[in-house]
Amino acid sequence: MITTVQAISSTNPSGLDFGNFQLVDVTGEVYNDLNGNGNLDPGEPGLQGWTVNLLDPSGNTVATTTSDANGNYEFDNLFPGTFTVEEILQSGWTQTQPDNPNYYQFTAQSGMNETGLNFGNVVPQENLSGQVYNDLNGDGSNDGGTDPGLAGWTINLLNSDGGVVATTTSDASGNYTFMNEPIQQYTVQEVVLSGWHITQPTNPPGTYTLPGSSGDHTGLDFGNFQLVSVSGNVYNDLNGNGNQNSGEPGLQGWTVTVYTASPETRWLTPSRTRAGITRSPVLGPALTS
Repeated sequence: MITTVQAISSTNPSGLDFGNFQLVDVTGEVYNDLNGNGNLDPGEPGLQGWTVNLLDPSGNTVATTTSDANGNYEFDNLFPGTFTVEEILQSGWTQTQPDNPNYYQFTAQSGMNETGLNFGNVVPQENLSGQVYNDLNGDGSNDGGTDPGLAGWTINLLNSDGGVVATTTSDASGNYTFMNEPIQQYTVQEVVLSGWHITQPTNPPGTYTLPGSSGDHTGLDFGNFQLVSVSGNVYNDLNGNGNQNSGEPGLQGWTVTVYTASPETRWLTPSRTRAGITRSPVLGPALTS
């Protein structure tokens, strides 16, 4: 800029000042906020091809750019003024940074670049976890964690159509986890091994159905009771002493019935002795004979 001054005798021109504004750059990164904590953490990748807009105080878009292969974006050589920087959120994503408001606003100051105006985004996900355990007393509870876990049991994750979308197995402590699953309705189902009886959950047995919601779904435990066999001998107590002594013969064809804890309810069809020996094949928890 040039200022023209006419020299006048005995007059010293003053106040001929020159103001200068150093243009401002704006930079930031659009990134995949894998843990959803609203911060750019080490290892979280940039998101390429996201639109970032620069707006004036009236809300008019004065510049537009897209993030590069590393998620970085930049607006160069801004003049004085107040600006807003906002991203265009893509379908299926949730913005985590900045939050409330979901944009950046600043007044440009000479020579002071605006950096670190990052936009974090995450695909909403849910985590599902629980334990497969040996329900020693068959009460449908792991009794405060005292019942031992069962390793190597298969747990399936099904969608609302009943299709298996993921499978895992319980670890050495019986624990299992499905991590970072897209939000939708899921059914968690264990594959019961032969010779075992499900004690948790019971309604319906062996499955949990959850509506789609983000976050952690814990305590999806599966209790199992290993079925037992009962055997004995019906015999002719020749001397009536209440003990089977040597030479006391078995009694063939006698009926032995196994009941639940409530004597009115049968658990198994009565079995008959053969040569005095009876065996009920498999019994569930809390049964008496």
